[in-house]
Amino acid sequence: MTISAMNSDTHAQLSAKAYDVAANHSAPSRMAPPIEPGEGFLPSTSERPPSRQPRALFWPVVIVGGIFGSWLGYMLIKGSGGGVDAARAPASNMDSFLKDLDAKPARNDPAVHKLIMAALDDYGAKGRQAISAIEKQLADDNYLSSDQKQRLKAMFGEDILSRENLSSLRVKLINTVHGLDYLKSYEENGSVGPVIYVGDFAKHPALNPDAPAYTPSSQGGRGLIILNKKYVDDLVNSKSDKKKEEVGHIMAHESTHMRISTDDHWYGPEKPAGADTSTALNNADSIAYGIDFLSGVHAKNAHRKDET
Repeated sequence: MTISAMNSDTHAQLSAKAYDVAANHSAPSRMAPPIEPGEGFLPSTSERPPSRQPRALFWPVVIVGGIFGSWLGYMLIKGSGGGVDAARAPASNMDSFLKDLDAKPARNDPAVHKLIMAALDDYGAKGRQAISAIEKQLADDNYLSSDQKQRLKAMFGEDILSRENLSSLRVKLINTVHGLDYLKSYEENGSVGPVIYVGDFAKHPALNPDAPAYTPSSQGGRGLIILNKKYVDDLVNSKSDKKKEEVGHIMAHESTHMRISTDDHWYGPEKPAGADTSTALNNADSIAYGIDFLSGVHAKNAHRKDET
């Protein structure tokens, strides 16, 4: 079960939500059209006033300003190393946050990288199966059995079976799978920067040292996931045959933070008494467990159909 990555007294300080990664990969905005006569800064030719003699100080000011501007530009480029890097914005505090945790890219360790990639593959497929199950239920109210409907209600609330809520769950699952695909594509491409790190949570006072993972949006880590080194070491060295499923669940959980800005209202598959469906649909663990349950429904119901 996923554990909160933050101590409760610092929750407001370090939000566990993540920004939507799509915001970083949106298409460039369309360029403005060329300025036409009569628009923009200059009036049309027919509207321009007669030319006047330049004021006495005009050209000296232009010349001095040009010289100073050239010198300043040269010094900036020289000081920053030149090239495109000269225009880079200052690094966010994410760099210092990763340094505090002594965090290293997960793909630096072949065993860890292999496990993560297998988990991302597995839960990407499970997520698609879960989406298919929702779509089948939307098309046919009898797709889910009575027991399956009751189980879904226990996870998300009595009104989860309404078309509005099922459609909302479908969209959230789609975005979660997109997040898993994003993580996989970056992690398997060695020519781009890593998006999954392994760090020592015990080295940061705001983090729960026993938590398995953290999505660091408040430190500027848009689209990043940090795994707890203690958790990763224990998992890699264990003889459990559920390693892939455990890591996949965590990746799905963190992907919901990253893609749809979920919160950690509770942990575990079932909704607490008194919590409503809208809160469940915004709960990271509920979406992750929804993938587990609905992918199983997809496989079971497909088998059931084959038997009839």
